[in-house]
This record gives sequence, structure tokens and C-alpha cells, in this order.
Amino acid sequence: MKECQFIQTGEIDSVSKWISENLLSPENLPYSFLYGGKRITRQEPNWLFEQSSSKLDENHTQYQTVLSEPETGLSVRCVAVQNHKYPVVEWTLWLENTGSADTPLLSDVRAVDAV
Repeated sequence: MKECQFIQTGEIDSVSKWISENLLSPENLPYSFLYGGKRITRQEPNWLFEQSSSKLDENHTQYQTVLSEPETGLSVRCVAVQNHKYPVVEWTLWLENTGSADTPLLSDVRAVDAV
């Protein structure tokens, strides 16, 4: 598990840095899950990682990442919204089997994997 650092009010730049180093980094995902018995905490070899962002309004930016395993069709989409007025980011995970067969067993999903 990763250490969760609390950010003081007014440290909006720290939230932006955290987003860059965690939500947008395939090497340091803020979520995890067991897939076929293996804990997934980062982009695995042969998996794909895509990211995009869009400004929703003057106070909010939306980030989207997609971690996918082409062989089985597992797709893990993370949609996050950063509030630029307050040091806040929230996200939701969406897991989908885009393949034509069952994926390996998926369990112990941790939308936030931190201590």
C-alpha cells in the first residue's frame, strides 16, 4: 500500500502534483485489485495505459485513464475530477470486460489503496 499524505488547505498545487504522480502515472496507481490471483498496482507488461484530460469549467478539470489488458479484454477506467478552488480530487473506477470470453477472476478491488 502507498502512504496517503494529507494536504493542508491552500495547497492546491500539491494536489496537482499528486494527480500527476499517481492518477496519471501507470507506475504508481492509487487503486489496486487482484486479477487472476495477482495484485495489480501498476501497468503490467503488455498492458496498455491511456490518459486524457478536459477542463469542465474554471474550477474543475476531469482526468481519465484507461488501463487495459488486450489479451483478455479487461478495461479499468478511472475518471477523476480535480477541484481547483479547494485541494480536492475525487475519482470513480469502472471495470469492464470488453473481450468475448470470461476474464480471470477479479477480486479485492481497492478504489483507494493507501495507508
